[in-house]
Amino acid sequence: MKANGLIIGIMLLIAHATLAQQTRDDKYISVNGVGFKMVYVEGGTFTMGCTSEQNTLHRAIGGGCGENEKPTHSVTLSSYYIGEVEVTQELWKAVMGSNSNPFAYRGDNLPVNDIPYSLLLQFISKLNQLTNQFFRLPTEAEWEYAARGGKKSRGYMYSGSNSIEQVAWYKRNSEYVPQPVKRKAPNELGIYDMSGNVKELCGDWYGEYSYNSQVNPTGPSSGKYYVCRGGDYRDAEWSCRNSCRNSYDKDERSDLIGFRLVMVDEYCENESKRLQRTADNIAKEKRRIADSIAREEKRIADSIAREKRIADSLKREEKIRQINLEKVRDDEMLQSLCGEWKGEGEYADIKIIVAGNNIILCNEECRSIPKMQVFVKNNKVEAQAEHAFGWKFKSYYNGARCTFYVTFEWFRFDNIKQCFAVEARTECLDCGRALSKGETIYLEKTKPKKKKTKK
Repeated sequence: MKANGLIIGIMLLIAHATLAQQTRDDKYISVNGVGFKMVYVEGGTFTMGCTSEQNTLHRAIGGGCGENEKPTHSVTLSSYYIGEVEVTQELWKAVMGSNSNPFAYRGDNLPVNDIPYSLLLQFISKLNQLTNQFFRLPTEAEWEYAARGGKKSRGYMYSGSNSIEQVAWYKRNSEYVPQPVKRKAPNELGIYDMSGNVKELCGDWYGEYSYNSQVNPTGPSSGKYYVCRGGDYRDAEWSCRNSCRNSYDKDERSDLIGFRLVMVDEYCENESKRLQRTADNIAKEKRRIADSIAREEKRIADSIAREKRIADSLKREEKIRQINLEKVRDDEMLQSLCGEWKGEGEYADIKIIVAGNNIILCNEECRSIPKMQVFVKNNKVEAQAEHAFGWKFKSYYNGARCTFYVTFEWFRFDNIKQCFAVEARTECLDCGRALSKGETIYLEKTKPKKKKTKK
């Protein structure tokens, strides 16, 4: 019994392994006697857009990435199946009927071309009914991931090679007509003609890339143009690169454009879309919250800035108030100087000259350099000699004393209140000695004279 159980267990493991292998195998589909192959593409994450190898083509032949291939961004995809070749005219007629032949260039093994977009959608709808499968156009991300070789990618510039001659029909080798499918080498996944021959229509509306990482992206929700990829038989090398992007107006027809199918499980497809909508809603809510936080941070920053401006304004007002108070105190102090001040000592012949708030004293031959300054200090008037040499005196009387008086009056000068010396007199001439440099003489305010009143 134990042996039988072991055998059954081994058989179940083999069955599960076989089933898993089958789900990873390519699929062969037949429609009205016409068979075609869908290649399995294992899901994964890749960098979409202008990667380094896509930007190395020499500029002399129109190389380098276009701006619409930037910025590169991370894309994660679920697994899917993609057509080994572009949809051929043979498969088209098997689905749409033998009389359906709307192509500019005809041949059973040629890719479908020059068909209206509405007719393409009818073809896919009928194919789904006939096969009981779920076919659709590839998304732009699915197309590029498959073109790059999926998880087997070797980082080629074109789909399957860095040599365009090996994998693509383009303007230098096509003779300017589409060529039968599967005549060039396949890429790493065994897919043919993803570079050149005819451009391949995708299911996405055309839009700009962003830096954001994406999961199973399906492009913008609306637009005017659809994406088409891969280059065509009239294109230069540059247009056949894996990351090159083009757009297509669905209301136009072109013999340069065909398409390739993708097949997925319908339930998985719907579930994937549901999950994508959920992810989009979460991302939208995150953006809303981030915007709300940014607005609140801005409001707080504006409030702080406003409070700072108010504080600065108050500081300025306080400073002005202090300055005004200081001016008042200065005015009061200067006003207290008004009246007559008296000084006694041994002086030479002295004249007094007014200069601003300072009183400058000098001899008869006063030069431009002040000889003595009178200024206020500790509520006293001080006269200090700055230079005592070079003076010319008429005579000296040693030991003689001399008294001089300075009278101040309060008035305005240049809209500034000042207390100026308006009169200076001495009670001796040609007497005393010259002041020594740095010598200080203190003056004391005389008592104000009482005005005589008429009887």
